[in-house]
Amino acid sequence: MNELWYSLVEMYYVAETFSMENFIVFLMVVSNFLIFTILLLFLLVAITRTKMIAKKTASLHPKLSLFFNDILKNHKKYTDQEIVTKYNEIIKKKSRLAYNTSIDIMVELKESNNYSNEIIARVFNLLSLNTYVNNKTNHIKSSEVYKAIDILDQLDIHSEGLNVLPHVHSKNIEIRKKARLSYFLSNEKESFNFFNTIDGDISRWDFIELMNSLEKLKEKGTLRSLGPWLANNTNKSVTCFLIKAIGHFNQFENKELLLEKALDKDEDIRIAAIEALGALKIEEVETMLTDNYEKETIECQKAIIKSIKNFNTGKSLDFLEKVYNNTYQHDIKTSIANTIYSYNGEGRNLFEKLKQTSNHSKLSILKHVETPLIKFKEYA
Repeated sequence: MNELWYSLVEMYYVAETFSMENFIVFLMVVSNFLIFTILLLFLLVAITRTKMIAKKTASLHPKLSLFFNDILKNHKKYTDQEIVTKYNEIIKKKSRLAYNTSIDIMVELKESNNYSNEIIARVFNLLSLNTYVNNKTNHIKSSEVYKAIDILDQLDIHSEGLNVLPHVHSKNIEIRKKARLSYFLSNEKESFNFFNTIDGDISRWDFIELMNSLEKLKEKGTLRSLGPWLANNTNKSVTCFLIKAIGHFNQFENKELLLEKALDKDEDIRIAAIEALGALKIEEVETMLTDNYEKETIECQKAIIKSIKNFNTGKSLDFLEKVYNNTYQHDIKTSIANTIYSYNGEGRNLFEKLKQTSNHSKLSILKHVETPLIKFKEYA
């Protein structure tokens, strides 16, 4: 140690003899060397720590997997104390690593074996994993909060939404969205009021998450009619989502609301409503849609054609022939041709008739539509 100190002192006195330019270069070299050394030490510590964690995880994982498999399958055989004792014998010491490994295994088993929420919740609470996750929901780091809420969602063991409720108004957008979706699933008595709390647009990812949440409620048998929330909602993005969800979940009782929205001033709302009417096969609106076709925007016209295809009544064959011949926009013409091709029994006859045309552009569209290898025929 003394030799290192003397070396540094000697370097200092030598540096004092340098010119200003050389002294600055000397300082830069020394400082860069020190920074590099410090970063290298940090890297070595990180690598060592990662290897230690991987080694401990590799040792714990098989034992905990066997333990949880046994407990979750045969939980009635064990008392609460026996479960706790067996767990403590495996982990030896309660630590973040042990808890994280335990939670990961429980998530894997929940997804692969579909254990009931009651069984999962019992084991989760007995092993104090609930306390660990609850503490994470109050963590200063946003990433930890997000992970904690995600764990509750994956295991489906919310405690009446109390864990996530403080975060439904978080300033962090991602946490706020995650917390609201989580609360939506966990608090079924008031979950649908969630739609009244959304104050922005629903992104594509939000749409998927919300639809998955509704699917879970349907599986539980607790999915209610979405009509009341559609009728009173003023958020355009939420309105469009609810309309699409009504069509997706076949909620025929909301037919009148969909008819009202099909005449809305907003184009996006009309499109969603027209497509939902088609999804529900509300055939009595077919005439209304064809009568309004010429007044509509191109996107709404596409929605009308799509719904007519879903109705498949055969009543609009003349209408389809007329709009096909009078339409010059390539994409909508392709959509009409596709509808004619699969429209009732008479549609194929009309399709063959249209193929007699000498117009090369029209003929290429028709050949495109009848090619069996092309899956997405509406996008010629």
